Amino acid sequence: MSPECPNCHYVLDESEEICPNCGTYVKEFDKEVDSERFTFSFFLTEAFMSIFKPEAVKMEPDEAVYRKRPYKPLYKYLILAEVMVCLGLSLGYGNTWMRNIGFTVASFATPLIYMYWMTQNDRYEPEPKTLVAYLFAWGMIAGIISTYFNPRIAAYMGIGGAAFIEEPLKLLGLYLMSTGRKTGYEMNNHLDGMVYGAAAGAGFAALENIYYISDMVIRQGSPILSAILFRATTSFCHIAWTAIAGRSLGLARALKGWIHWTDYIPGLLIVIPLHFFWNSFPLMLRGWFILPVTILILYRDVDMALKDEMRWGYETLAPDEA
Repeated sequence: MSPECPNCHYVLDESEEICPNCGTYVKEFDKEVDSERFTFSFFLTEAFMSIFKPEAVKMEPDEAVYRKRPYKPLYKYLILAEVMVCLGLSLGYGNTWMRNIGFTVASFATPLIYMYWMTQNDRYEPEPKTLVAYLFAWGMIAGIISTYFNPRIAAYMGIGGAAFIEEPLKLLGLYLMSTGRKTGYEMNNHLDGMVYGAAAGAGFAALENIYYISDMVIRQGSPILSAILFRATTSFCHIAWTAIAGRSLGLARALKGWIHWTDYIPGLLIVIPLHFFWNSFPLMLRGWFILPVTILILYRDVDMALKDEMRWGYETLAPDEA
């Protein structure tokens, strides 16, 4: 009798490891997992291979993927997020963000829509909205810090040099949260890393948009809708790049059960070049090359992470953390 997929019951060939119908990994997990194999070079290689074709996790994950954070109220992170948002807006724009509240709302619109889409992908184990808001606020603080360093690195590397400042700063908030004593276990796997990464990228994009949208409308005379749509692509890229970088942190948690500082690096080595070339290339090359590549990488990463969660039984076993 021919084997069938345990998820969709598609009839399989004996040699098939992945269901061609739904993408489920159908062989038994490799239970002989040697933790020493999860070296920096392992995750670096995996990150670069995921650019072309992310692979299913073919080994039994660490118990951390099912671990629930011990219950502790998270309201203080919401308060901190509110303070950080107000601080970022005030440091970046004084009180003009309140006087020109229309530009502020317009600047937040597309990043929040993209962030909402990303959180909806996390269907089996939604992340706490409090921590998503906290990472969004961190992205705004990262934007403020980058305004100090960007002109200095641009003097040596041009405008593309901002990628070496902005991407590590955005991801730093995610790294600190995922290694924190009280919040670390909210990061269970690579999909979680992408959700939190997207939140940090959205906060950064929202803060940056205020300057660019107001400049396009007031100084250049562009219609506000045109300015919003023009900035929508850069907003998406900021969100996608930090999500892709955050994937490596989440994958380290899923496979090892813990995150080392070196796990901070592989994802950055993927997204910093994308960001560098986005800033450096002419507009047409951005739209016809960098944007499609970014969309494709993010789509494949999210799709495979969801399939991994299905293989791990998240439909019934996912930790309830919302």
